[in-house]
Amino acid sequence: MYVIDEKERKIIITNERTRNIIEIKENEELKRIFLEGTVDKYRCFLKLMEVDVIDENTHEPTGEKITKAFAVRENEPSWLMEFSEEEYILE
Repeated sequence: MYVIDEKERKIIITNERTRNIIEIKENEELKRIFLEGTVDKYRCFLKLMEVDVIDENTHEPTGEKITKAFAVRENEPSWLMEFSEEEYILE
């Protein structure tokens, strides 16, 4: 699990097994894990964005906002994927 530091514009990841702490700043490259045979390999970068909170029952915006971490594909700013630790090499 990671924590977002909004002030410093970074995420902080603590490896549960080793207790190593990894910090990734906004706009730093993320090392994506690609499955064997993947042809479409690309570079992506960390992006922190303020998004609307959606009510789980009504699926409507609540009016509140939270900051979430995303991966943005190089040269394609509209391509966003919510950040998931399992999909990247974290060193």
